[in-house]
Amino acid sequence: MFVFIGKIYVSDLKMGKVARQNQASEEGSIMEIMKAININPREGRYFMRLGQEYMMLVNQEVLKKEEEREIEKIQRYLTLAIKASKRSEDLAPGDVAAVESLAQIYENA
Repeated sequence: MFVFIGKIYVSDLKMGKVARQNQASEEGSIMEIMKAININPREGRYFMRLGQEYMMLVNQEVLKKEEEREIEKIQRYLTLAIKASKRSEDLAPGDVAAVESLAQIYENA
């Protein structure tokens, strides 16, 4: 019981660190979310946030000048955003926020 609560606490601390970051990045926010997911893979909100972070990376890439834009990155980030958001919805089927997050990703894709 105490181990379980400790894992939840540590994973929530990692997610809190992500919430305080100003910008999405693969080396920063994405890596921290993945650490939290590895500790607590049953938390749908972690996957929802992961999908949102990947969409931020999509938007960062799209806003670059056309000659600097990497279409492969956009496609990869978009695929990962959809995959993470679908996992969030699977883990929390009654969570309106998870469904809304997935819908926003589809809308912005």
